[in-house]
Amino acid sequence: MEELNRCFVGIRLPQEAQAKLAEVQLAIRHKAGSDVVRWSNTAELQIIVLPLGELLVERVHQVMSLLPNIAAQFRPFEITLEGLGGSPSALQPRFPWVGVGGDAQVLMNLHLALERSLMPLLPNYQAKGFQGHIDLGRIKIESEQNRTALGRAIKMSPTGCIYRMAVTQFDLFRSATSSGGVHLVTEGSYPFPSF
Repeated sequence: MEELNRCFVGIRLPQEAQAKLAEVQLAIRHKAGSDVVRWSNTAELQIIVLPLGELLVERVHQVMSLLPNIAAQFRPFEITLEGLGGSPSALQPRFPWVGVGGDAQVLMNLHLALERSLMPLLPNYQAKGFQGHIDLGRIKIESEQNRTALGRAIKMSPTGCIYRMAVTQFDLFRSATSSGGVHLVTEGSYPFPSF
């Protein structure tokens, strides 16, 4: 583990869900043009429940010690990956995303529980509220033309239910760099009690 680690608590997406999101990326790409967006690697797509920022190794271990008690407060639930949107606006987005539906309120409650318990350990944490979506990429070159093309492509792409999944745990992820680029390392998994 490196001295400083960019970490977040999130929900791991199964490979089948990642494959469905790759299809969505491809559909938008064909409508917006292949050079408009820098697409995220679908193997790295997860639902971010709480970004923790950059943490020292000691702080990562302190966070890990609190996570089992937070997981014990929740039960398994079901979510859907559905709808398309963009941030900061759907008309001229910089980030295309897929929304999270189903029992999304449970994710919000999990976010709040994590925030409440971990904030004392995160001196640089800035509360931004829970973002119930998965970012698919980021616009490459900032221009009104590119943002408009991306917004139009999002509007013209299918927006129904893309994938339905059970959520039985959350994970602590760390961004790691290698010669192949940035990838996610799972530092710990925290299952919800099933009874």
